Amino acid sequence: YFYKRRALRVLPTFFMAAVLCALLEGWSPLTFVKNVTGWSFWFKNTATFLWFIPAILTLYLLFPAWYAILRRRKSPEIFALTVLAVWLFVSMLRRDTPRYDFFAFTNRLPVFIAGSVCALRSGRDKRMDGEHAVLFTALLGLGLYLALLANYRGVKLMVTLSNCCIPNFLIAVAVCFLLPQALSWIERIAPGRFAVKILRFFGAMSLEFYCVQEAMGRKIREIMGAETEPALTNIVIFTAAVISSWLLYRFAAALTAAKKTGSTT
Repeated sequence: YFYKRRALRVLPTFFMAAVLCALLEGWSPLTFVKNVTGWSFWFKNTATFLWFIPAILTLYLLFPAWYAILRRRKSPEIFALTVLAVWLFVSMLRRDTPRYDFFAFTNRLPVFIAGSVCALRSGRDKRMDGEHAVLFTALLGLGLYLALLANYRGVKLMVTLSNCCIPNFLIAVAVCFLLPQALSWIERIAPGRFAVKILRFFGAMSLEFYCVQEAMGRKIREIMGAETEPALTNIVIFTAAVISSWLLYRFAAALTAAKKTGSTT
């Protein structure tokens, strides 16, 4: 059931986005097959086509076994820290690997590991107390500061492609705890309810938006040309990406509903 739900959510959208990109960019049939099967991700370059989808599907495959192991540990936190230490050692040992791009995937593993521990320890309705709010706010501030150093000042932080590792880890962990509390507070006021509805609208189709925005942006920039005002180009790209994402989301939702109905009859 775990695998089925995630496959129905991700794969139809991923496939349709691949069809759209193939039409816009003129892929060959072989290129299409390599991109949708993950061959390009694993054996060519992770950034070839929508790297996040093969990456997250890999983590989905691993999650049930990893979570079962984690639940059986006497101290999940110590076990997770041990795994993180092994990850750090291997990352530093392999920093000169020819597949430099692969660190864009492996550097996200700490977020996956930490998220599993947090899921194990946190109840669904548990409220954050003041001490935890201060801690996660401090982690967010530190993550943003390190992101500034790594992305704009060229500071290297222990591992290859560190700009998408340690800062991302701190920001992701902090935001996962702070954002629900912030939205809960914002929703209590009238203007906040409207803001939350907008966030829910974009959140529902965030997968589709990710899948189409890059190819859509390249094509629109090609059509509008470099002489067009950048602000106008960005507005057109955003509008086109939102509309196409919503249509893709509705189509994928209808397709998924049809598959569920067919499986129950």
